[in-house]
Amino acid sequence: MPAPLTPADRWALTDLVLSYALAVDTGDLDRLRSVFTDDGELHTPWGTRVGVDEIIGAMAALERHRATHHLCSPPLAEATARGARARTWCQARHLGAGDSPRDLLMSIRYDDEMVRVGGEWRIRRRRLELAWSAQVALDEVSVPEVSVPDSS
Repeated sequence: MPAPLTPADRWALTDLVLSYALAVDTGDLDRLRSVFTDDGELHTPWGTRVGVDEIIGAMAALERHRATHHLCSPPLAEATARGARARTWCQARHLGAGDSPRDLLMSIRYDDEMVRVGGEWRIRRRRLELAWSAQVALDEVSVPEVSVPDSS
């Protein structure tokens, strides 16, 4: 039986989940690269990406949206023989661009396998399950420029 996760592990896993959401919403591909292992996998209803470069390529496609916003629950995590397994619920919004913008709202469940790489937690495999989605026409959208403070 694996040793239980420590409070520090749980905080680190939460930070990992939130770092993914921040990276996707801000287009920070370096941050996104730091979330996954080099051989990481992302399984979605729209396809499977293997390797961090393929994952980054798939996320770069989100630039077609005017903005995205991922609001994630804390992950429910447990220790495994290889690291940790976690489930996180997410409400994701994707604001479409163009003359008649739409808001794509999705209820997502992430099932993650996480491992330590060089002492840091990384996502080895993420499975995105879509619980439901809805599209809503918007009358007007205003998206201010978003900047992320430098973490160094």
